[in-house]
Amino acid sequence: MEPGAFRTGFFDALHGTKQNIADYGETAGRMHLENLENHHDQPGNPDKAGEVLVKLINSGQCPQRFALGSDSAREIRREYENRLAELAKWEALSRESDFD
Repeated sequence: MEPGAFRTGFFDALHGTKQNIADYGETAGRMHLENLENHHDQPGNPDKAGEVLVKLINSGQCPQRFALGSDSAREIRREYENRLAELAKWEALSRESDFD
């Protein structure tokens, strides 16, 4: 299960801190700000997520990985497309390491 963002009250209790660590600004700090800015604007509907999961289970064909939500599917697709592009760029050089 690779869930996207769902519109729940999960982040209602999320508060910032007075002290920020600059070294985390581009990683955890960025995620924290995104969570605060996008709260109550997430694309996922938790009620529909439950319905989708029931359909998935009842299908009898549960995949090894399942992207739950349009944002999750979009990000996973983007990541795989980037990885495939990088593979295509370097694949010939990669193959040079095989026995002749």
